[in-house]
Amino acid sequence: MVASIVGSVNAWFPYGEAGIATGFTMGSMGLGFGLAQAIAVAFAGANLPWYTLTAYTTSVLALAVATVYGITVRDFESRYPGFSKINQIIARDISGQKTADVRRARHAEDYVVPVGIAGFLRTSMFWAMAGFGFIKSSLTCGLALVLPQFLAFETTASLSWGALTSGLAFVTTAAAAPLGGLLSRILFKGLRYPVMCFGAMISAVTLACVGFAHTLPLLLVLYILGYASTALGTGVYWSLSTEIVAPATAPRASALLTAIANMGGTFAPLLLAAIATVGHSYLPCFVILAVLSLIQFACAWYIAR
Repeated sequence: MVASIVGSVNAWFPYGEAGIATGFTMGSMGLGFGLAQAIAVAFAGANLPWYTLTAYTTSVLALAVATVYGITVRDFESRYPGFSKINQIIARDISGQKTADVRRARHAEDYVVPVGIAGFLRTSMFWAMAGFGFIKSSLTCGLALVLPQFLAFETTASLSWGALTSGLAFVTTAAAAPLGGLLSRILFKGLRYPVMCFGAMISAVTLACVGFAHTLPLLLVLYILGYASTALGTGVYWSLSTEIVAPATAPRASALLTAIANMGGTFAPLLLAAIATVGHSYLPCFVILAVLSLIQFACAWYIAR
């Protein structure tokens, strides 16, 4: 679903607005996560079975969203046969050409826009993008696991307080993701990678400082800031995933990168939980996540080149 949504957004919005539009789209997912956390806490004392609570927080809402999406959204090619993206039919057409990131980077003349998934897999750009997305989802899902447990077992905060804090952090992504797209357009003149580098570096610094936070308010500020900075590059990353390949390849490239990112979101919590169990502390998990943020920064820096 995410790949389809990202592909639709980047097809309908021109290059200058695509990062912002994708940021709003992905940020709304964070808002949904936050609302789900709040609903779960609100229903915690209602003695509802887990499957009933799951139905309220996922199934009913998913049915409503699917209905609205099916009624209102149309594939770009069905509306404009022969075209894959809006950039192909407007005056400032850049579709099928090298994106602003690629054109302005050093060695731009060496970059050839790949056609087909096989061609994309043979490029170093694919591996850098895959690494960035894998780590991004690892940070998102890893932090969602680590903080509530860390607050409950290694501070004076309750598990419910940790869940509410996680929900608040998710909500911040609704603002951080479109903000990244806005920074890309206004401050960096359409470049995607500076926002990705900036967000990854802030995440690394804030998560590394968690161990030095001796008060609960400071710890929560660092966590929320680290989570928001992780989301800062969300919109521009998913926009870039459809811009570094030929238009016909963009949906499949986005789907492949989404699948790889989801793998990070699946395995990171399992690995972090195992490390915390062996070490009897969740604090090392923040160090690991900070190191992953540095690797993510390296991926973004390579994309810049």
